[in-house]
Amino acid sequence: MAAPQQHDIYTDPAIAKAKLDDPVFKFILENWQKLLTAAIGAAILVFLYNGYQTSTRETQMRAADLFSKVRATSQELERLRSLPPSIAQDEKERAAADEKQKKDLAEAREKFDQQLKALAETPAPYSELTVVYKALALAYDGDSAGALQSLAKFSNWSDISESNIAARLVPELAALIRARIMIDGEKTLSEGRAALVTLASKSIFASSSAALTLAQISTSDAERAEALTVLEALAQRSPEQSDLLREEIGRLKTR
Repeated sequence: MAAPQQHDIYTDPAIAKAKLDDPVFKFILENWQKLLTAAIGAAILVFLYNGYQTSTRETQMRAADLFSKVRATSQELERLRSLPPSIAQDEKERAAADEKQKKDLAEAREKFDQQLKALAETPAPYSELTVVYKALALAYDGDSAGALQSLAKFSNWSDISESNIAARLVPELAALIRARIMIDGEKTLSEGRAALVTLASKSIFASSSAALTLAQISTSDAERAEALTVLEALAQRSPEQSDLLREEIGRLKTR
């Protein structure tokens, strides 16, 4: 009996069309470094393929349009947060400019929260990305504890069967972001480092990003040795990721 033919998600014409039309895929390609995963695009293809089989085109396009608005508002929030205080010499002008900046930021954040609430009611993968945006927004606001709490439910991501690829995407991404937030805090650094080791060893989509982050935060000889072991094991387990890891492995060996 012939083995069942695998479906090639990279050459399927319907998926190729989905890549061009769907802003989730565009967002992933444009922002993969911010999202800390190099393999997430392939998983989005799986999501889109499943969506084409189960969702109406109209529903998908409404969700895509809303996601585009969330992305635009998120970018506006980042822009507003990065604006420096007014340098006007006149005290009243400076105070008025600073007040306007605060007002614009508050209005953008309120708009963002409303859009996220609506996005949560849309089909996957859009609805499932809502929690990631919420956590990132909290982290940008300086509320690391709130961000970690919102992502805590994804701590058991490894319990999801590896055969259920689509179901692993958002939990792994959330766990990776959670680990990155943790390593920025003195009290949560050790836990964050341990989470990176687990992700590098067991995740499907976040392994290389977790491994590279682990290597970059390793300072002591013991930490670098651990990171080297993790990276070499990943390269052996997933040869297709070797090119992503080769430079960092070489750096760890020479230090």
